[in-house]
Amino acid sequence: MTTDSMRSIFEMSPVHQRCYRHPEDILEGDAALIDALVAADDESDPPATALHYVAASPAPHAPAAINRLLEDGWDPLARDIRGATPIFWAARWGGLKSLMAFNEQRVAEQSTLRDNHGNACFHWWALGQDEPEPDCDEMLIDTGHQATTQNDAGLLPSHAALHAPRRMARLIDVFSALRDAPGKDGYPPIFHAAAIGAYEAAGVLIEAGCNPWQKAGQYQPVELAEDQNRWRDVVGPEPAKGQERVPSTTRAETAEP
Repeated sequence: MTTDSMRSIFEMSPVHQRCYRHPEDILEGDAALIDALVAADDESDPPATALHYVAASPAPHAPAAINRLLEDGWDPLARDIRGATPIFWAARWGGLKSLMAFNEQRVAEQSTLRDNHGNACFHWWALGQDEPEPDCDEMLIDTGHQATTQNDAGLLPSHAALHAPRRMARLIDVFSALRDAPGKDGYPPIFHAAAIGAYEAAGVLIEAGCNPWQKAGQYQPVELAEDQNRWRDVVGPEPAKGQERVPSTTRAETAEP
């Protein structure tokens, strides 16, 4: 799963941009605005609806606007170009109250949905770059979403969170087993962190007790590292045989980007 930004937010139609930035306008019941949103949805490139953009909005009126659009017939199961529904956007870019708005409307099937690459809602939540609201992940669990779902590539949300260290920290704090849980390829997140150079996320994993010198099959993370010297600088020297490694992120936090 890639770390695409919200670039499409700023490439969208002016009326979609308006509902993202000012979802309170939807609450005013302006028929002309609603008609314009319907037309913009039909012409959207890349495909995404007003409900997607409002779900991603950080504005305080976004949850109420979500409710209003759902009541007005917007489809909560509409898919964007990646196959993601509006609740996926809410999980990644919105917030707890936006997620709750979908839950309050009792939108069916949300917990079983997958995007075009088999990513579940938790994969999208794990990619969020901002500080996670403490109750978002718990609300997803309470409404049937699974944090242990693999996508089509066999990767868990903890693998996706390598791109979002703050989400990684929250994820393994709540679901500690994900720290060392392997994907379908047999490699836990620390191996993928080495392979893609996700040094900050590696620091989070190590601080949580992950052993950066563990083996999976025949390999240690350093052997898969994008830059082996940099990886050694980040994780520190391999401890002598029989010597326990003390978790520390000091190196990871101070390493040059």
